[in-house]
Amino acid sequence: QETSYGNSGVIANSYFLPVAGPNLLKKLPGMLLNRDPKFRLHYPHLPLLVPWLRRFISYCKQHIMEQRIPVLAHLLSDVIQDHIELMRLSGAQQYLNDNGWLRLYSDRQSFDASAFERGCYDRFRVSYQILNQQQIRELEPDLTAHYDRGVWLDRLPSVRNPGAVCASYAELFRSLGGSLLREEIRQLVKTNTGWTVRSAVKDHHADQVVIALGAWSPGLLGIDRLHNPIAIERGYHLMFEPAAGKTLTRCIMDVDQGFVMTPMEMGIRATTATNLIARETSPTYAQINDLVPKMRATFPMGKQLMDQPWFGHRPSTPDSLPIIGPSNQHAGLWYAFGHGHLGFTLGPTTGKIIGAAVAGEPWDRRNDPFLPARFTLHEKIS
Repeated sequence: QETSYGNSGVIANSYFLPVAGPNLLKKLPGMLLNRDPKFRLHYPHLPLLVPWLRRFISYCKQHIMEQRIPVLAHLLSDVIQDHIELMRLSGAQQYLNDNGWLRLYSDRQSFDASAFERGCYDRFRVSYQILNQQQIRELEPDLTAHYDRGVWLDRLPSVRNPGAVCASYAELFRSLGGSLLREEIRQLVKTNTGWTVRSAVKDHHADQVVIALGAWSPGLLGIDRLHNPIAIERGYHLMFEPAAGKTLTRCIMDVDQGFVMTPMEMGIRATTATNLIARETSPTYAQINDLVPKMRATFPMGKQLMDQPWFGHRPSTPDSLPIIGPSNQHAGLWYAFGHGHLGFTLGPTTGKIIGAAVAGEPWDRRNDPFLPARFTLHEKIS
């Protein structure tokens, strides 16, 4: 019911370009002045974000980015089949939409700037087709905005209700003997025999504990802001009815404006890119409000189905890699968080990796780049 509930629904096996890259440095001045529609910085919290931003900028180098691309490509290589297997087991296949994802470019300059990304698609065998204006119209005839080029990732699936898919996975867990408790966690305590999780209701004892709380993980671990590897990228969405007689058949992304529109069971979901902000801050709707006229100009939409935008918190690391693996300070403590924009995409795959490790299977050394030990975390565990 948190961040993945409001996801755009894309299972993004092609999202292996790190957010931290050299091209971002060129755009940084405009981004920090909130002149880029894809990014919004909440200035009152800038002092809190400076340690994370400094680390993020240190990763915006070409050679570092190129080291991370095959690492992310490896992690993403099984995400589609991992989701489809869970959908089969949980009966969630009805939500699958397998007609691809359409990335749209307003002009030739914008399209040409994506050449490196398309080269990565070729390198890691991600299927795609380049579309001209007429071919875009043939694929989505009800689009009203003019786009010079499109890249159709024709084998990339999406889902029509991410919240329902997550709920189906939870029911599958229950059916296999698991239990789900909704309690306020107050403390994590190391004991002589394992771990105690203290909640507002009772103490829970376990040999091993996996911290998979997304944006809330560093708080439970007591990691201070100077060493906190997580920044919060808040994302917003709105739901709209399609205009009478109009149909959007697949997920589309306006690359230049940074918004995504996805046909859902409930209507058209329109999502924003990044709002860098403190987690507890009240919602700030300026970014999505500015984009709504552009969204309506892209696809004809009728009634807005929500009184105000929904928002969720993406936990993002400065090096664009999730944190998966054992704590380097405490035996029996495992991490599985920090997935940024890929939480929904990587959920089943991360579960598979961490589940095998907790069960005692040999650690796959290809997953070493995700280990928590790459950060100095200083966990404050009782």
